[in-house]
Amino acid sequence: MVVIGRLTEDPDLRYTTRGDARGRFTMETEHGGRVDVVLHGPLAVEASDCLRRGAEIHVRGYIMADGRLRGERLMWPPALQV
Repeated sequence: MVVIGRLTEDPDLRYTTRGDARGRFTMETEHGGRVDVVLHGPLAVEASDCLRRGAEIHVRGYIMADGRLRGERLMWPPALQV
């Protein structure tokens, strides 16, 4: 899946307890929808260094349900994994 849009905020970079980089940001598409994007490894660090709020970007990845089960119902917004 390819998504084109603008960042709504600067990317958030965090590290796991094992030291792996994980970045996350939200982008708004040209049709007004919002998509959460998750990056891993060196790409997460590079995105954090180079991208800023309002930047137009093109992202290619896959949709992954990034949620938890609550009773019988899956609660989620999907996140685009890059």
